[in-house]
Amino acid sequence: MTSLLGRISECHKIQSGGEAVVYRAKLDGNILVALKSYKEIRPLNADLLSFFSSHQFPNVVKLFGADLFKGRPFTISEYIRSVSSLDMSPMPPLVAVRLLREITVSVSALYAAGSFHGDLSPENVLIKDYSSPYLVDCGIKGMGTPHFAAPERFQGAGPSAKSELFSLGAVLYFWLTGEPLCGGSTFEAIETSVFKVESLDVTLLLHGKGRLRPEVLNALDPLWQGLLRRLPENRFEDFEELDERLEIAEKCIASEQAEKDLEEQEFWKAELKSKIVERETRIDASPEEFPFGKRCGTKSFVRDRFARWMLVCLFGLVLIVSVLVVIFLINDQPQVEDVGKSMLESSRHLQMEEEPRSVNSEKASGSIMGIISDEDSLSEDEERKEIK
Repeated sequence: MTSLLGRISECHKIQSGGEAVVYRAKLDGNILVALKSYKEIRPLNADLLSFFSSHQFPNVVKLFGADLFKGRPFTISEYIRSVSSLDMSPMPPLVAVRLLREITVSVSALYAAGSFHGDLSPENVLIKDYSSPYLVDCGIKGMGTPHFAAPERFQGAGPSAKSELFSLGAVLYFWLTGEPLCGGSTFEAIETSVFKVESLDVTLLLHGKGRLRPEVLNALDPLWQGLLRRLPENRFEDFEELDERLEIAEKCIASEQAEKDLEEQEFWKAELKSKIVERETRIDASPEEFPFGKRCGTKSFVRDRFARWMLVCLFGLVLIVSVLVVIFLINDQPQVEDVGKSMLESSRHLQMEEEPRSVNSEKASGSIMGIISDEDSLSEDEERKEIK
């Protein structure tokens, strides 16, 4: 287990997808982070990870680090109290345009640094508040989410500024309607729809939804003309041109707002706050999980390390005491010859003490016998006198 995982604790599952499971966790016991654990064994792109961990981009979630656990990669990144834009669609047109402007700034900064997002989709945009979107899962080299991928990506082309522009247009349409422009239940069906994108009159489709006023539709129409084009060269020149068109559309929509539009925006803001609270409450109530085993976690890691050191110290102490006891016993144990001599001297000493005791005993016995003989003599003399 890596030292990075040893700093992780309190993992609560946020969501589980086809490729990975995302957890809300704590780094070093107090920093909220998003831990993404991939299900399949795959190598890490060291250059890509180094790039995103050493750079900070506006409205892009910060990457703290990544590593492998049993061959499966995991990433640890900044945690944002937010919800996916997927869950906040459809949204008011002014909100959608303002959020897209913020995301355009982020994608432009990535491009200027020599990188791309690669998978611009509603799911990869987190919304913190009214004007604070955050991009996650940057640096995708594959095609990305098919519903929002540019036509050339289906042909194996890598991400580019032009393909990112197409994806931004597809995301904006989803934000306004709550459904993808290029639909389909199979990969082939989606691909066919994407390649026929220019046959779709997006403004007419939006008009048929009945949600947007004509003034709003007119303000948005130039965006579709510069984003949702089959060929890359027919799209906007760059992100700067897109931002200019978005600014114009934002001003037009804001100036034409009716009271109903303002009420819709306030309702959307309240719903956003409610969903964020609901999401955090659900995560708090979910059971703590151990994606890398129960040893994962700051507390358990420190506790286990302390326990290991205690065992080592205890074993060392026992070993030292045992050695000292053995040395003491060896030095204190008398030699065999010394023991024999000591026993012999003790025996002689006892014999010498017993001999005087025997003489005294004989003298005592003789005295007693003498006393008895004298008493017997006295008794005989007295008897003779009485007879006489």
